[in-house]
Amino acid sequence: MAIGARRCPATRLGKVEAGLRPSGLPLAEVVPLFAGLLAIPLPAERYAPLTVTPQHQKQQTLDTLVAWLAAQAERQPVLAVWEDLHWADPTTREILGLVIEQAPTVPMLHVLTSRPR
Repeated sequence: MAIGARRCPATRLGKVEAGLRPSGLPLAEVVPLFAGLLAIPLPAERYAPLTVTPQHQKQQTLDTLVAWLAAQAERQPVLAVWEDLHWADPTTREILGLVIEQAPTVPMLHVLTSRPR
């Protein structure tokens, strides 16, 4: 694939949509969250802009990431590798906690690595 195609917003958005579609999550709600996370501009004619506070957007994004990962694990077992947790920021630790809460409900194996500081 050409470098330009990887950077093309329409191509990137299409890949996000294709990756989310099998999860069964409502694309109209979740694509804007993932696009915001990945800095992909959204076509106004296809998606409404997010109109929530930054804190609410963050919580929705975390919840959606967890739901997507759980949906993936329901389709087939998931191996999630979390490396260098000694460098993890508060949001990474927050999502890790949310994901681990789901671990007993879906076929998911987490491998976590950390070193003493």
